[in-house]
Amino acid sequence: MSQVAEFFANYWWLILIIFVVVAIVAVIRAVRRVIKEGGGAFDLNTIKKNTAPNLEFVRQKGQAMMKDADVICEIKNGRVIPKKQDIMTFRTAYKAKYKAASFYIAKEDKVVYFFCKSEAGLQRRLQNLLFDRQAQHEFSRKVAEESLVLLKNEGVLPLNKEQKIAFIGQYAVKPRYQGGGSSHINSFKVTGAWEMAKEDFYDILTKS
Repeated sequence: MSQVAEFFANYWWLILIIFVVVAIVAVIRAVRRVIKEGGGAFDLNTIKKNTAPNLEFVRQKGQAMMKDADVICEIKNGRVIPKKQDIMTFRTAYKAKYKAASFYIAKEDKVVYFFCKSEAGLQRRLQNLLFDRQAQHEFSRKVAEESLVLLKNEGVLPLNKEQKIAFIGQYAVKPRYQGGGSSHINSFKVTGAWEMAKEDFYDILTKS
């Protein structure tokens, strides 16, 4: 027992080096296996070739794609460099037989990956990036304005900018526009009454 302890005491550094080398080899093999399984998913030339037919789309929506992507990989010395977590995500998607799409974002010099259970779902996901969210918000506001029906007005409207206007309650600033559960949605933008009045330069008093 003393000989074993003496061996570890004298050669602990050698054991540590061996352990590190084995770990590095295991990581390299894992990366190679993922690359092989992915059919060139981390091959930059292949990704650029696949991006070419959608180049205009990528130029217009590069930032939106960066925000929505499942995996974003850096590029160094002309090679795609996935992180450990990226490799795990890709392997999970591969084993689940998910459909994948990859694009090279030239402006950012990065590669983005999208995964979905079906090809149709993947196409819908990418098409959703084409929507101009701000334009849709403005259109929705216009529809809301034109849908309003004023049943009675006793001289209150239109509001007088020469007078002070008080908004009472937190919903004036953060309006509640939905419930919970199945009625919950993630809106791109929500504009409240207080914000709109402020944009029109009304003299506003607030009390939550």
